[in-house]
Amino acid sequence: MIGYHLRNSIFWIRWATYLLLLLCSTSVVWADWPEHRGNLQRTGYREQALNSTHWVPFWRHDSLSPPEPAWPAPAKGSLWQKLDKIEARVTDDMADVPLVVLDSEGHSHVLITSSANDRLISVNPLTGKTRWQFFTQGPIRYAPSVLAGIAYLGSDDGLVRAIDISNGKQIWQTRIGPAMPSIIGNERLISPHPIRTSVLVEDGQVFATAGLFPSQGVYSVALKRSTGEIVWRRKITQSPQGYLLADAGKIFIPTGRSEPFAAKKTNGSFLFKLPSPGGSFCMLTPDAFFAGTGNSSRIQGKAKKSNAKMLSFQGKQFAAGNGKIWTTNGSNLVGHDMQSVLRGEKSLNWSVDCKLDQSLIVSGQVGNLTLFVAGGSKIKLYDAQTGQSRGTLSIDDPSAKIKYLAVSRLPDAKQEVLVASTRSGKVFAWRGAESGESSVWPKPVQRKVEFESNKRIATKRIEAVRRILKSPRGWALVLEDHDGQVVNALLQQTELRVVSLATDEKVVQRLQNEFQEKGQYGHRVTVWRHDTANPLPFSKGLFNLVLEAMPVPLSDSELLEFAAAESGFLWRVGYENPLQAPRLAGAGVWRHQYGN
Repeated sequence: MIGYHLRNSIFWIRWATYLLLLLCSTSVVWADWPEHRGNLQRTGYREQALNSTHWVPFWRHDSLSPPEPAWPAPAKGSLWQKLDKIEARVTDDMADVPLVVLDSEGHSHVLITSSANDRLISVNPLTGKTRWQFFTQGPIRYAPSVLAGIAYLGSDDGLVRAIDISNGKQIWQTRIGPAMPSIIGNERLISPHPIRTSVLVEDGQVFATAGLFPSQGVYSVALKRSTGEIVWRRKITQSPQGYLLADAGKIFIPTGRSEPFAAKKTNGSFLFKLPSPGGSFCMLTPDAFFAGTGNSSRIQGKAKKSNAKMLSFQGKQFAAGNGKIWTTNGSNLVGHDMQSVLRGEKSLNWSVDCKLDQSLIVSGQVGNLTLFVAGGSKIKLYDAQTGQSRGTLSIDDPSAKIKYLAVSRLPDAKQEVLVASTRSGKVFAWRGAESGESSVWPKPVQRKVEFESNKRIATKRIEAVRRILKSPRGWALVLEDHDGQVVNALLQQTELRVVSLATDEKVVQRLQNEFQEKGQYGHRVTVWRHDTANPLPFSKGLFNLVLEAMPVPLSDSELLEFAAAESGFLWRVGYENPLQAPRLAGAGVWRHQYGN
C-alpha cells in the first residue's frame, strides 16, 4: 500500500513539474487530439496551429486485428415499421479510434484501443512502432479520456482503469458494477456489467457507466481521478451506449436506440431527456445539443434557450465550431452558419459535391481551418470557411475503409501528423509538409510471427482431447501453461476459444505478447493473471474443456463445476483419462413435441 502511494505521489510531482515548465515557456505550443472527436463535447473540432499545405505518407501500423463490434449488422428491413432499410444505430466500435496525446514528460503518443485484442497500445507518432501495450480482460470498445498524462478507459471486463501514458503502467482500477463471474457475450468472456460507454474525466472526477440491461442492473458512477475511489454510484433505468459528453454541471449519456439524457455531475441524479431520432451519436455546441442519426441520416437538436424551435440537419457525419456546423451526407459537404440556424434564417454558407461520409473533423486556427472528410480509402481536405478543395489523400489498401481521424501538431517533434484508423484494423499516418513529396507508402511495420515447433507441443494429449470433445468448437480453460505449448496445440488442432490462467504476472505478460505477435490474442486466446487463493472468475458450467498444464491447488469437484454439464471434461496432470462433468440433477431428454 505504501509503495502504491509512493508511486502515485512521484507521478503527480513529475506531472506538476512538467506543467510548470510548460507554462513558463513561450516557445512550446500545446497541441494534441486527446478525446474522440477532439473534445469532451464531441464536436469534431479542435483549434491548434496547423501550417502544413501538403500531407505525405508517413507510416502504417498493422499489428491490430480487425475490430469485433458488439452488435451485428441490422436487419435488411422492417415490415412492422414499414422500413425498406435499417441503419445501424450503435457503430462506435466499427473501428478503433486513434488519439494523439502527451504524456507527463511532454512526449507525444498515438493511443489506439482494440476490441479484438483487448488492449490499449501506444504508437510512436514518428515511426509507427509500438512503444508499449496494456492488456485488459475484455474488449475495449471506446477510446480513453486523457488528462494530465493519464488515459482513463473502460472495458467489457467491467473495470475502469487509469494508465500512465509514459510507460503503460496501471495506476488504479475500479469495478463499476457488482463483482460477478464472467459470462459469454459476443463470443467473448465479458462482465455481466460491461463498460459500453466511454469514460469521461473532468473536474477532478472520472465518470462512467456499466451494464446494458436495466433489469439486470445498470450503473452510472463518479470516481476520484487520483485514486479511482467511488464518489457516487447510482442505479439507472436506461441502457447507456456511446461517448459521454460534458457541460457545466452536467454529463450527457447516449443510449443507442432511445433518447439520450442528462444527469447531474454532483450525484448522478436524472435531469432530463433529449430529442433524438435514435443512434449513439451525440454532439454538444455552445448553443444546442444534437443527437442521431437514426434511420433517416439526420440529427435533431435542442437549443439551450427555452422555447427555441427544434433543430434538424440532414447528413451522416457532422462537426461544429467557431459558430459553424458542417455536414456530409454522401453526396454533398455543406457549411452552415449556426446563428442563422438559431434565428430561423437561411443558414447555408456553401455546398460542394463530396461522396465521402465516414468521418468528418475540423482543425487549424480561426481564419485557416481545414475540413478533413474521409470515406473508403480516401481523405479529402477543404477550406472550412469557403468549401474550396485543399487536396486528396489516399491509402494503399482500398479494402481497408477509413473510419476515424485524428490530427495534431507534435510539440516535442515540431511535426504535424494526421492519423486514420480503418475497419480492417490497419492504421495509416501522414506528416505535414510545405510542398508535395513522394506519395509512396513506406513498408508496414511487420508483425513478428514465430510459431512453436510441433516437437514442443504435447500432440498426443491434444489429439486425445479432440476425440473426447462433443464438438471442435466451444471454450477451453487452461491452467498454468507457462510455456504456452498446451494452448498452442489447442489453437492449431481445434476451433476452441481458450482462456489461459497463470499466477505469475511475468508469465502472463510474456504469453500475452507472444500470442499478440502471432495475431491470435483476443479473438482466439486470452491470458489472465489469477491468484488461486481466490475463486475462479467464471460462471459455472461455462467450459467444454478444463485442462491442467501444471498442478493447481483445487480439487476435482471444484474444477468440474466450471465444465459444461454432461458434455464438459476436466483433464488433470497425471490423470490417464479425463473426468466428465455430471448431468444436472433432474435433467432429462425431450423426445417428443409435448415432452412425452
